[in-house]
Amino acid sequence: MTSTTSTKDADYTANTKGTRDDPADFAAEESTVVELRRINFTGTVWFAAAIIAVGVPLAGLLGQGWRPADLSMPAEVAWWIGAAFTLIGIAGFGWSGCPVLAWPVPVAERQKSVTIRGGIALYLVGTVVSLIAILSTPAVLH
Repeated sequence: MTSTTSTKDADYTANTKGTRDDPADFAAEESTVVELRRINFTGTVWFAAAIIAVGVPLAGLLGQGWRPADLSMPAEVAWWIGAAFTLIGIAGFGWSGCPVLAWPVPVAERQKSVTIRGGIALYLVGTVVSLIAILSTPAVLH
Protein backbone atom coordinates (compact mmCIF):
# COMPACT_ATOMS: atom_id res chain seq x y z
CA MET A 1 0.00 0.00 0.00
CA THR A 2 2.86 2.37 0.69
CA SER A 3 4.31 1.89 -2.79
CA THR A 4 0.92 2.66 -4.35
CA THR A 5 0.59 5.86 -2.34
CA SER A 6 4.08 7.02 -3.23
CA THR A 7 3.41 6.26 -6.90
CA LYS A 8 0.25 8.36 -6.78
CA ASP A 9 2.18 11.15 -5.08
CA ALA A 10 4.88 10.99 -7.75
CA ASP A 11 2.24 11.08 -10.51
CA TYR A 12 0.54 14.02 -8.86
CA THR A 13 3.79 15.92 -8.52
CA ALA A 14 4.80 15.22 -12.10
CA ASN A 15 1.42 16.33 -13.45
CA THR A 16 1.07 19.51 -11.40
CA LYS A 17 4.73 20.59 -11.70
CA GLY A 18 5.04 21.18 -7.98
CA THR A 19 4.62 19.58 -4.62
CA ARG A 20 1.59 19.11 -2.46
CA ASP A 21 3.08 21.32 0.23
CA ASP A 22 3.05 24.46 -1.89
CA PRO A 23 -0.16 26.54 -1.45
CA ALA A 24 0.10 27.72 -5.05
CA ASP A 25 -0.27 24.11 -6.19
CA PHE A 26 -3.48 23.74 -4.20
CA ALA A 27 -4.88 26.92 -5.78
CA ALA A 28 -3.85 25.79 -9.28
CA GLU A 29 -5.36 22.34 -8.75
CA GLU A 30 -8.57 23.84 -7.37
CA SER A 31 -9.00 26.17 -10.37
CA THR A 32 -8.27 23.26 -12.73
CA VAL A 33 -10.88 21.10 -10.99
CA VAL A 34 -13.43 23.93 -11.18
CA GLU A 35 -12.71 24.37 -14.91
CA LEU A 36 -12.97 20.62 -15.46
CA ARG A 37 -16.37 20.52 -13.73
CA ARG A 38 -17.56 23.42 -15.88
CA ILE A 39 -16.42 21.65 -19.05
CA ASN A 40 -18.08 18.39 -17.93
CA PHE A 41 -21.36 20.22 -17.31
CA THR A 42 -21.32 22.21 -20.55
CA GLY A 43 -20.25 19.10 -22.49
CA THR A 44 -23.28 17.27 -21.13
CA VAL A 45 -25.60 20.16 -22.03
CA TRP A 46 -24.14 20.46 -25.56
CA PHE A 47 -24.45 16.70 -26.03
CA ALA A 48 -28.13 16.64 -25.04
CA ALA A 49 -28.94 19.73 -27.11
CA ALA A 50 -27.09 18.34 -30.15
CA ILE A 51 -28.93 15.02 -30.00
CA ILE A 52 -32.27 16.83 -29.89
CA ALA A 53 -31.28 19.42 -32.54
CA VAL A 54 -30.18 16.70 -34.97
CA GLY A 55 -32.68 13.99 -34.06
CA VAL A 56 -35.92 15.95 -34.35
CA PRO A 57 -35.42 17.38 -37.88
CA LEU A 58 -33.81 14.18 -39.14
CA ALA A 59 -36.69 12.11 -37.78
CA GLY A 60 -39.11 14.44 -39.55
CA LEU A 61 -37.26 14.13 -42.85
CA LEU A 62 -36.92 10.37 -42.63
CA GLY A 63 -40.53 10.00 -41.49
CA GLN A 64 -41.69 11.80 -44.64
CA GLY A 65 -39.75 9.37 -46.82
CA TRP A 66 -36.72 11.56 -47.56
CA ARG A 67 -33.40 9.77 -48.03
CA PRO A 68 -29.91 11.16 -48.76
CA ALA A 69 -30.03 9.21 -52.04
CA ASP A 70 -32.78 11.65 -53.17
CA LEU A 71 -30.10 14.35 -53.45
CA SER A 72 -28.03 14.88 -56.59
CA MET A 73 -24.55 13.31 -56.40
CA PRO A 74 -22.55 16.38 -55.28
CA ALA A 75 -25.22 17.30 -52.73
CA GLU A 76 -25.41 13.72 -51.44
CA VAL A 77 -21.64 13.59 -50.92
CA ALA A 78 -21.76 16.98 -49.18
CA TRP A 79 -24.61 15.75 -46.96
CA TRP A 80 -22.67 12.63 -45.92
CA ILE A 81 -19.52 14.67 -45.21
CA GLY A 82 -21.57 17.11 -43.15
CA ALA A 83 -23.26 14.24 -41.33
CA ALA A 84 -19.86 12.72 -40.51
CA PHE A 85 -18.56 16.06 -39.17
CA THR A 86 -21.73 16.47 -37.12
CA LEU A 87 -21.38 12.97 -35.67
CA ILE A 88 -17.72 13.53 -34.76
CA GLY A 89 -18.69 16.85 -33.14
CA ILE A 90 -21.39 15.15 -31.08
CA ALA A 91 -18.85 12.51 -30.04
CA GLY A 92 -16.61 15.36 -28.86
CA PHE A 93 -19.46 16.69 -26.72
CA GLY A 94 -20.02 13.22 -25.31
CA TRP A 95 -16.34 12.86 -24.43
CA SER A 96 -16.35 16.30 -22.77
CA GLY A 97 -19.30 15.34 -20.60
CA CYS A 98 -17.84 12.02 -19.44
CA PRO A 99 -16.26 11.71 -16.01
CA VAL A 100 -12.48 11.56 -15.72
CA LEU A 101 -11.39 7.98 -15.16
CA ALA A 102 -7.91 7.40 -16.52
CA TRP A 103 -5.98 10.67 -16.57
CA PRO A 104 -4.78 13.13 -13.96
CA VAL A 105 -6.87 16.28 -13.60
CA PRO A 106 -4.60 18.68 -15.56
CA VAL A 107 -4.36 16.28 -18.51
CA ALA A 108 -8.11 15.64 -18.49
CA GLU A 109 -8.81 19.37 -18.37
CA ARG A 110 -6.68 19.98 -21.46
CA GLN A 111 -8.26 17.05 -23.33
CA LYS A 112 -11.79 18.08 -22.50
CA SER A 113 -11.11 21.71 -23.37
CA VAL A 114 -9.89 20.67 -26.82
CA THR A 115 -12.72 18.17 -27.41
CA ILE A 116 -15.50 20.58 -26.51
CA ARG A 117 -14.07 23.37 -28.68
CA GLY A 118 -13.38 20.99 -31.56
CA GLY A 119 -16.78 19.37 -31.06
CA ILE A 120 -18.55 22.71 -31.33
CA ALA A 121 -16.64 23.63 -34.49
CA LEU A 122 -17.20 20.25 -36.19
CA TYR A 123 -20.85 20.15 -35.15
CA LEU A 124 -21.56 23.61 -36.55
CA VAL A 125 -19.65 23.06 -39.80
CA GLY A 126 -21.23 19.64 -40.33
CA THR A 127 -24.72 20.90 -39.66
CA VAL A 128 -24.33 23.86 -42.02
CA VAL A 129 -22.85 21.69 -44.81
CA SER A 130 -25.67 19.15 -44.47
CA LEU A 131 -28.37 21.83 -44.45
CA ILE A 132 -26.91 23.58 -47.49
CA ALA A 133 -26.80 20.23 -49.32
CA ILE A 134 -30.48 19.62 -48.54
CA LEU A 135 -31.63 23.16 -49.31
CA SER A 136 -29.66 23.43 -52.55
CA THR A 137 -31.57 20.56 -54.12
CA PRO A 138 -35.13 21.03 -55.43
CA ALA A 139 -37.80 19.16 -53.50
CA VAL A 140 -38.77 15.70 -54.75
CA LEU A 141 -42.41 14.76 -54.41
CA HIS A 142 -43.10 11.14 -53.53
